Amino acid sequence: ATPRSVLEEVTNLTGLALDRAKTDGPVSRVVFLGLLADVPLDSRGPRPGAPEAFTVEVPFSKRPNYMRLIQAALDAKVLPAGEASRLGGKLAFASTATFGRVGRAMLRPIFARARGKSRGPLGHRLEQALRWWREILRHGCCRVVPLLPDARPPVHVYTGAQGVPARIG
Repeated sequence: ATPRSVLEEVTNLTGLALDRAKTDGPVSRVVFLGLLADVPLDSRGPRPGAPEAFTVEVPFSKRPNYMRLIQAALDAKVLPAGEASRLGGKLAFASTATFGRVGRAMLRPIFARARGKSRGPLGHRLEQALRWWREILRHGCCRVVPLLPDARPPVHVYTGAQGVPARIG
C-alpha cells in the first residue's frame, strides 16, 4: 500500500471526501496555509546535495499584492483604519510565519493607525514602516528550519536598528 492509498482509505472510512483534483502528488515545494514551504526531501529521505533544512516564505505570487497595497498608501499619503487593519493582518501573518519576531516593531505604526490612534496623512513612523515592509517584500525573506536537531541551537538576535532611511542590511 502506498501512503496515498492509505490516506484515501482513512478519509473514506471517516466519511471525509478527498478531492483528487485538489491534491498534489509528492512534491517538495508546496503552498500550505498561504506560505511556500520548500522541503528538501523525497520519498527516500533528503534529496542528494540538498541542505539539511527547509524554508518557509511568503510565495512570490502574493508579494506583489502586498506591495501594491503599501505603494497605494505611500502614493496617496494616507492609510484609512480599515485598510491598515487588513494590511497589518497580512503582514503580521507573513512576519510570524516566515521571519519569527523580525518585523514586529514595523507593524506597530500600522496597527496604531488601524486602531484609530492617528488619522489624516501618513506620519513619519508609519511612512517609514510602510517603506521598510515594501523593501522586505521586494527582496523576499524566509525562515530556515533545520531538519535535524543540532547540538548547538542557533542564536537569534533581534534589534530595532533598521537603519535610517529604513532599509535591509
